[in-house]
Amino acid sequence: MLNTLELLNLEEKLLVEFNENMTGILSLLNRKGQLFEFLEMIGLAGLISSQPIYSPYKTGKIVVVGGSEVKESVFAAVAKGLGISKERFEFCLDYESAQKYNYKKMQYNPNYSLVIFGPIGHSGYEKGNYGSVISALENKEGYPPILKSGKNELKLTKSGFKECLLNAIEKGYIS
Repeated sequence: MLNTLELLNLEEKLLVEFNENMTGILSLLNRKGQLFEFLEMIGLAGLISSQPIYSPYKTGKIVVVGGSEVKESVFAAVAKGLGISKERFEFCLDYESAQKYNYKKMQYNPNYSLVIFGPIGHSGYEKGNYGSVISALENKEGYPPILKSGKNELKLTKSGFKECLLNAIEKGYIS
């Protein structure tokens, strides 16, 4: 932890750096998809419009995450029955791989249209200060829409999966 004098010295150095390199710093943060997070951290997120910065493609990838006893091929058959190609899906159907999944790759990536969640552990590499990975993705900017499979609890079943896909089509998340 810095003392008052050290903080004042750091402030002076930052002012010089920011004044000389503001465009480069903002461009770097934007390219890395961290601009909104940075502004949020320093209490200035309101400087960016609250409108979504990007819009996912309706024909992009659909990520299905959560423990399930249903086989990938069964989910693919349900999707095919709704006219959705199995190539559009990324399945992550066990707890361990759900915790290790690289959710960050979906942020500000319009090639991802939707995430369907079943039951997953609350901890995960990318949950940050949120209670769960699901909360983090729902509350951070730049992620595709999130749907939860199950009525009263998260449960990834054949009927719940189909219901999520129909809901996503109805809401215009996917086509």
